[in-house]
Amino acid sequence: ADDVSIQVVGDTVTIQGELKVEYDEQANYLLRERPVGRFMRTLRLPDPVDSAKVEASLKDGVLTLHIPKAEESRPKTIKVNVK
Repeated sequence: ADDVSIQVVGDTVTIQGELKVEYDEQANYLLRERPVGRFMRTLRLPDPVDSAKVEASLKDGVLTLHIPKAEESRPKTIKVNVK
């Protein structure tokens, strides 16, 4: 199984974990190319994010993150009252 943790701080996301080797004792492998071991990747996002609303899922080996922008970084339209 894959052990993955995600940390979100400001506009930075850090993903780290460990890929473990899973061998099928019945199979006869000629060549097996899959990275194993510990990994870490840090990504800088263009805007600050709302870390309380970050969601992550791992399905079939694909990690999907939903990272909404922080409210203060979203454009705000202000109506001008003409007198």
